[in-house]
Amino acid sequence: PAELIRIPFRRWKIVLATATLLTLAVVGYLQLVAPTYTATAVVVVRPVVTEPFTFPTGTADRSVNMTAENSVAQSNGVITEVARATNRTPRRVRDSLVVEVPVGGQVLRINYTGTTPREAVVGANTAAETYLDVRQASHENQRTVALKSYDSIIATTTDQRVALEKTLPAGGGTNVSRPAATLDRIRVLNDQLSNLADQRARIVSVDLSPGTVASPATFPVPSSHDGAITYLLAAALSGVLLGAILAFLRELSDRRIRSVEQAAEVTGLPLLGTVRRRK
Repeated sequence: PAELIRIPFRRWKIVLATATLLTLAVVGYLQLVAPTYTATAVVVVRPVVTEPFTFPTGTADRSVNMTAENSVAQSNGVITEVARATNRTPRRVRDSLVVEVPVGGQVLRINYTGTTPREAVVGANTAAETYLDVRQASHENQRTVALKSYDSIIATTTDQRVALEKTLPAGGGTNVSRPAATLDRIRVLNDQLSNLADQRARIVSVDLSPGTVASPATFPVPSSHDGAITYLLAAALSGVLLGAILAFLRELSDRRIRSVEQAAEVTGLPLLGTVRRRK
């Protein structure tokens, strides 16, 4: 244990030089490398449900595939819109945009790193809002396709009912003979039209709200140089540790005899006396 303290103190120049070099390297980094700013916007993803105020059951459509939503948040549409808002290339935006998905929640943390605080805030908020717009547009397109399909089926069923009604004898009253099979068929078509109308109404009533920006990016924005003092302290301590290691390595490579014990160990002869040099 005494050697662990004695050797670094004896070779203090190596320790001091190493700590100084590492500290100067960090100072050079802080001076030469421009700081970057990272802004974060938090988006709460909302599932699309037919009855949002009902208690969810095991089969309710209340879950969201967050892996897919992560891909949507980094899609080309979002990248292009952020590039337009920040005046950056899409490649630069793709490198600066990071989307995090916390485990167990339907939340997206959208991080954007820019060269200025304004660029970081604009990039993060634009990415969050564009993601919600893209998601809502996708749901609206799906609903439009579904409604067109129902409208087509309803129109076809209505035409069938009208054609059957034309085959019935004109006039009313109890004396008019009406084919029972035709009436049953018309009744079935009416039931189908009623069910189709109910299903279409449920699709129309679906709330397509994709979610909300729960926490938009705001000023002030954290900078990569905010922890400059911490970096300098870490560099100094690391330099001391590395310098101590270099001091031990230098000690191991130094073959000079510095003590009586080392002389006796090297020569294998007993010590008879000591002659000290006058200073």
